[in-house]
Amino acid sequence: MMKFAGCKKYKNCNKIFSDYEIEEIHNTTLRILEEVGVKILDEKTLKLFDSNGANVDYDKKTVKIGRELVSACLGKTPPAFSLYNQDYVEMRIGEEDFYVVSMVEEAYIIDGSTHKRRETTLEDVKKTIRLIDQLPYYHICCNPVIAHDVEPKLSIIYSAAQIYKNTAKNCLVVPSTGQEARFIIELGAAVAGSEKKLIEKPVLSVTIAPSSPLKLPKNICEVIWEYASRNLPIIIVHAPLAGATSPVTIAGTMAMANAESLATLTLIQLINPGNSIGYGGAAVKFDMKTGFPAYGTIEYGILSTATAQLAKYYKLPAYGAGGATNANLSDAQSGYEKMSSTLLGYMAGHDILCDAGLNANGLISLDAMVIQDEIFAEVTRLSKKVQVNDESLAFDTIKRVMEGSDFLLEEHTLNNLHKDFVYSEVGNHKKYEEWVLEGGKDSIQKNTELADKILSGYEPHKLGDEKIKRIDEILKLAKDEII
Repeated sequence: MMKFAGCKKYKNCNKIFSDYEIEEIHNTTLRILEEVGVKILDEKTLKLFDSNGANVDYDKKTVKIGRELVSACLGKTPPAFSLYNQDYVEMRIGEEDFYVVSMVEEAYIIDGSTHKRRETTLEDVKKTIRLIDQLPYYHICCNPVIAHDVEPKLSIIYSAAQIYKNTAKNCLVVPSTGQEARFIIELGAAVAGSEKKLIEKPVLSVTIAPSSPLKLPKNICEVIWEYASRNLPIIIVHAPLAGATSPVTIAGTMAMANAESLATLTLIQLINPGNSIGYGGAAVKFDMKTGFPAYGTIEYGILSTATAQLAKYYKLPAYGAGGATNANLSDAQSGYEKMSSTLLGYMAGHDILCDAGLNANGLISLDAMVIQDEIFAEVTRLSKKVQVNDESLAFDTIKRVMEGSDFLLEEHTLNNLHKDFVYSEVGNHKKYEEWVLEGGKDSIQKNTELADKILSGYEPHKLGDEKIKRIDEILKLAKDEII
């Protein structure tokens, strides 16, 4: 049975920018949209902007969007929306609850014993989804790894099918073409019972990433049209590389990334006024020393915090980056980097936080997934209010102990053991001698074994024969059309 932990958002949100500075970023964003514009490589989309009063240059394929149109489209965007898992438990995005999205499309898996990497397969897709199903602090399941043994044009569609077959959690996959999007939506409709039911209670979700700097490629526009025309929720996730595909300053990066997001939001609302939208970001520093995105640095969390501030400024649900590292194993570097961005992302007040794998979204390991689930458990503990009342103040218990009793023997201790404290299996909290007697296992060994234990207790997801049959039919149709 799927495990699903209820979590609350962090309310006393951290801020990077003052209210005045957010206004300055917003005003610069509007100038970018009005004076610089966005390159849009899709004729159908250019015509839609043209018919709604934007300044369209068909030769240069640029669209300059006036602030009045942006403001009108922001005004049509709901402040919250609902997603569902296959058990039809509602997840309200943009209100009081907090949710986590799993890692997405990692290319390699690290063996916990040998520390060697290998390319992932469809079997790894299935295995990692089943682990996500049993890790309670993952609420939304992406296609966690790439199925290298499947035709690349079919990989994401086959992975979406595996999500539906192996977990009841909400399915979030990121199609790269309109054709992929159509088949993925068909899979969601098969699970929901019909497209109408899918729209009423979406058991699938999607993220859309504009291309930096300031571009909406044709394939991304096609995906947007597929989802928005069906009134399905869309989460926009800007993802510039600061210094490489956006300005090297945080303020400049956020102003440009915000322009990309608001241009995308405007497009969605022009296609379908009132469509549900999440405002997200995964901007990252480009490491000038290595030529590689620096996901493990503190700035990743700072940029995520800035994203949350902008989402709140626009009164939109916030989707943030977290749980990333540039480490190649779930070692000490992985631990402090993942905790840093997870904690900052959570304390920024995001509604949804994504998880990333190892080494800047290229690697994954089962032990790292278990550890990251524990990190989410720990940081979300910050939202739990510490009760102050007669029972928790424990005056009578203190008095009895001072008269000769013992806290360990008190009924108060037994009754309140789990109210303020959590006791985890993931880390080692035993003294050295006990640790040695139990094998002296490091974190990687211990949590690889814990992952295997969790997987051994997995109970197959009961999707139903008719739905499985329909999913397989859609996969065959996709294969016949695409290959």
